[in-house]
Amino acid sequence: MRLAWKAAALILINVVITFAAGLLARNFILNPELAQVERSNDEKVLRQLNLVQELVVVNLIDSVNRARQIASGIREDHWQQYSVAISYLAANSDYDFVISTSRNGDFAQVRPGRSFSLGEAPSSKEVEQIISRARAADSYPYVDFVALDEGPAMIAAQQLLHPYGKGPELFIVANQINNAFTQRLSAFAGVDLRLTSVKEHTLIQQEPRALSGIRSESNTMHWAVNDARGMPAVTFSVDLPPRSYDDKILTPTLAIALLFTLLMWSGAIWLLYRTLIRPMNMASHTLQQIMNDQDYVRRLEYAHKDEFGRLIHFFNRLLDMVDRHTSELETLSLTDPLTDLNNRRAFDIQSQRFWPLAERAETRVALLAFDIDHFKSYNDTYGHPAGDKVIQAFAGVLAGIFKRASDVVARVGGEEFLVLTQDSPRGACQVLAHRALQELRDLRIEHEGNPSQGVVTASAGIFHCVPDANLTLEMALNRVDEVLYEAKQTGRNRAMHSDALVDGVSPVVSAEVIKLPGGKH
Repeated sequence: MRLAWKAAALILINVVITFAAGLLARNFILNPELAQVERSNDEKVLRQLNLVQELVVVNLIDSVNRARQIASGIREDHWQQYSVAISYLAANSDYDFVISTSRNGDFAQVRPGRSFSLGEAPSSKEVEQIISRARAADSYPYVDFVALDEGPAMIAAQQLLHPYGKGPELFIVANQINNAFTQRLSAFAGVDLRLTSVKEHTLIQQEPRALSGIRSESNTMHWAVNDARGMPAVTFSVDLPPRSYDDKILTPTLAIALLFTLLMWSGAIWLLYRTLIRPMNMASHTLQQIMNDQDYVRRLEYAHKDEFGRLIHFFNRLLDMVDRHTSELETLSLTDPLTDLNNRRAFDIQSQRFWPLAERAETRVALLAFDIDHFKSYNDTYGHPAGDKVIQAFAGVLAGIFKRASDVVARVGGEEFLVLTQDSPRGACQVLAHRALQELRDLRIEHEGNPSQGVVTASAGIFHCVPDANLTLEMALNRVDEVLYEAKQTGRNRAMHSDALVDGVSPVVSAEVIKLPGGKH
């Protein structure tokens, strides 16, 4: 059975059981409708509260405008007449007190209103605070909130510029926001309001929301009244009637649906483990072993021809490509791209493998170092492409001379070459080195920078030895470099040889006087 059909069957069964358990009826039909009705009622309560707020503001503004109107009718400094009028106005209005003050601030009156309580009378400091807030208004009438010792207060201010510069100038009507004021609002709005602190307001906002999104799950709604700067100044909690539906998670209907769902998912998880998860774990483990062992010949195994089987098939094809490309990259990493000879890395790998074998067998080895003479001058005169052709030509000469299976020929630098031969007589190595230099000369490659010959030549250094515990490969390579240096210092276009780690450097005589024992190299 294909994995797509398995997944489709599992999803279908899960959806059918979940919807059949009651989620469709409760969460998508009944509860949304009830929540919408509840939300409409709650929004109606909010609109009613906002209307009450507007009415309170209008009443305050009306009262402060009436106080201004009374003062505007007084043409002289008749404070007693004004005080009587304002006291009458305050005593017949639904606010706590009214404040009036002169322009220069040397006189202020506080008159109690109908809702005034002696225990809530403002102190002189609070009066000054209220006046300062009102004086800072940008325009009038001005409505705002101030914080007093007894709690917040709502104020409305109006200004009159007296024509004679005398008499009251600023009028402020205040309502203290206390429990008594909250009770009056509750009676007027028809809801149960409760004044809350900032901390209580924050806790109410953090309560989980009911489906309607306005009230909390405890059937509480918060209402905030903003000040003139748009910041919440007074906060109330509104106790609403209980909900007519249940939106808790573990209701009986949901509990039964959850039980069926858990049973179904248990079977689904077991099936997924047997058909997908366990094969994936086995494939992952096999891939990890392939990466650790770099055994790209190994293949993943999976018996079924489903989607995961196709994935395993493509993984195996990818491993085929990795194996092939790894072999190609390994070949490229060991080959000099210009000459197709071994590069320095390949020379190091092979020589480090041959050196211990020669040490155990106590067989003679020879290291030969070649360097094309005045090669920098050749590049400067004829260009690098021509220099590359010279390197390729000399590489062909060395590859044609040192062609035993045990010979290691490598290009290790720009114009530098190294050769490692095993079990070769001393004279044979000298003849072969001399032949290599001669064949390069015979190519007659013009070289104006080599004044002694006029053609491209090379120099060679040869070091014969029998590896032992006191003679490492590194020491031998250093020594053959010294012998090559001696050949270049003594005039180039020649070969020098030595079988000692120090001193004992000798020139190679003509190939005609040295006979190669044992026939061909």
